[in-house]
Amino acid sequence: MTCRFNRLTPGIALGILLTTGWFCAAETIIWDHAALLRARERLNRNDDESRKLRAELVAVARESLRQQPGSVLDKELTAGSGDKHDFLSWAIYWWPDPEKPDGRPYIYRDGRINPEGGRGKTDTAAAARMLRHTPILALAYFYTGERRYAEHAAHFLRKWFVSPETRMNPHFNYGEVRPGHDGDRGGYTGLIILALRMHLVLDSLALIRDSGCWSETDETAFRKWLTDYLDWLHTSPLAQKAARNRNNLATYFAGHLAMIQLYLGRKDAARKVVTDFFHRSFAQQFGVGGKPTHELVRTLSFTYAVSNAKGWLNLATIGEKTGFDAWQYRTADGLRFRDVAAYFTPYAAEGTVWPHRQLKKPDRRVLWDIMVRAVRHDPDPAFRTALRQLRDAPGIAMEQWYFPYEEPQEQSRQAPAPRAGEDGVPAAAPEGLTSP
Repeated sequence: MTCRFNRLTPGIALGILLTTGWFCAAETIIWDHAALLRARERLNRNDDESRKLRAELVAVARESLRQQPGSVLDKELTAGSGDKHDFLSWAIYWWPDPEKPDGRPYIYRDGRINPEGGRGKTDTAAAARMLRHTPILALAYFYTGERRYAEHAAHFLRKWFVSPETRMNPHFNYGEVRPGHDGDRGGYTGLIILALRMHLVLDSLALIRDSGCWSETDETAFRKWLTDYLDWLHTSPLAQKAARNRNNLATYFAGHLAMIQLYLGRKDAARKVVTDFFHRSFAQQFGVGGKPTHELVRTLSFTYAVSNAKGWLNLATIGEKTGFDAWQYRTADGLRFRDVAAYFTPYAAEGTVWPHRQLKKPDRRVLWDIMVRAVRHDPDPAFRTALRQLRDAPGIAMEQWYFPYEEPQEQSRQAPAPRAGEDGVPAAAPEGLTSP
């Protein structure tokens, strides 16, 4: 499908808004649209730095243009239902048992990824491509105005969520299968690959909506998919078990549930999800000073602690859009929401040692959006210091496309000008498990 028009006329736009409840193009859910606009202005200045940064952006986006959208029909295997449209993935930390002739039942090795399920056998690789390249393309359209990027982003989303011939069924009944366990049915962690990155889908759509590459028919079908998926989240025993979890899985379950409610125009429902989760889980998940208690026992403790913090920040952003100020939240014993971000400020500096178990070297780039979001809500100079320390991290430009930050004028002499980049999956992150 090609773009059929450049911009909606006011009458058509109003009609679509009234009949479908579409957000307007500016209404991103997690990304700060005003900050993106300011970054676009800086990126389009005709100076050497801006031309360099624009060239970097275009180079990455052109690579995404070369990627062909996949679908759930591409996998070699089929879920136990016999329906190719059912999403299938294998639990990434489960491995064949060397003591068993057929390796079954698989055994658990926390933090050690079994690549077996990511080589085209299941849907993991195709989903990861869609979730990586769609936001790159959407941001490339937003920053450059070149419609071909929006068209390809829409193609990725249409093939995964909309087209009857190729779309995924709206459930994860066969996600995170552990071969040899539970009759090879899915696990309660199966929804994590989408829960972690739902904002990349919804905010990408917000950025490309004025391109004319996403039609009213597309939007109607997508909203139907989301509505059916919400029904599954509310009724499936697997989904409800994920909701009752005590760590990052529950955080992202609540976050993507609230995002979908907000996207569908159910503001009160989104607010209730956020406030209920804060009151139920905040004190249970964090200790003194924002210590992420449950995540620090993992073999990839930095990876999971950062991921969980980003999930909470997403909830706070949704809360802000629905009338709940998480940055003023405080428990009875004095634990504050800002402590979630403050916990990581010492680790923004190069060479600072993470004192907990982490099977691979921590990538401090992933702290960028935590600090950007914190500095916008809290005057603690430690957050601004952390941002200055992160500017020299290799590949940090990638993070700044999604969460741009400009040093206040009085501070500008102390740090280089902001650069553009990508907030996507960290370079060596486990697919489907860590936050973008």
